[in-house]
Parts: sequence; C-alpha cells; structure tokens
Amino acid sequence: MPLSRSRNPRCCWLGSPPVTQPEQIQARLVAIRERGYAFTEEEYLLGDYSVAAAVVDRSGVAHAAINIAVTKPRWQGANDERRFADLVIAAAAAISGQQTSLVALRQEG
Repeated sequence: MPLSRSRNPRCCWLGSPPVTQPEQIQARLVAIRERGYAFTEEEYLLGDYSVAAAVVDRSGVAHAAINIAVTKPRWQGANDERRFADLVIAAAAAISGQQTSLVALRQEG
C-alpha cells in the first residue's frame, strides 16, 4: 500500500508528499504548460531533484518526456533549475521536430 493511503500514525513523508488531489494536479499542469517544463524537489525520492519537458507531436499532444534528475548534494539551486530546464526544453523540442518530420514522411509515403 502506498504511504499516502496508510493510516499508520508512525508513517511520515521524508520529502514533499505527492500531489494527489485532482484540483491540485490540474493547477500544477497549468503551471507546467505555462512554464514549459516540470520541476520536482524530493517528491518521489528523497534527495532527488528533477526537471522534465514533454515531447509533443504536431498537434501538441505529449507522447513522451525527457528528464534530468540530480541528487541533492549536486543541486545548486535556482540556477540549476533554469539551466536544466533550458536543456530539457531544447532536447524535447528537437525530438518533437524530428517526430513531426517522421509523421510527415509517413504520410507522404
């Protein structure tokens, strides 16, 4: 059973508890779309920071994501968030462009 559903009072989150309420998830998705990337800080693994961007098709539908995860001792704050965000956004855009090209080639052939 996930810790989030445990009724054991001795259980506790060591990092940030995951977002589980639909309204919170929707708000978070809106912020991610506006920003162009997702950022988590110790949400799933203690000591793990993660930055990710979606790989999308021509219509903007996400089919995959590209992610950089960094351990807390190596994380250097907001500068790393922006630096890694730029990298994953650029990589996702390049992959998205290639995906779009492949779709066009398939439709032509």
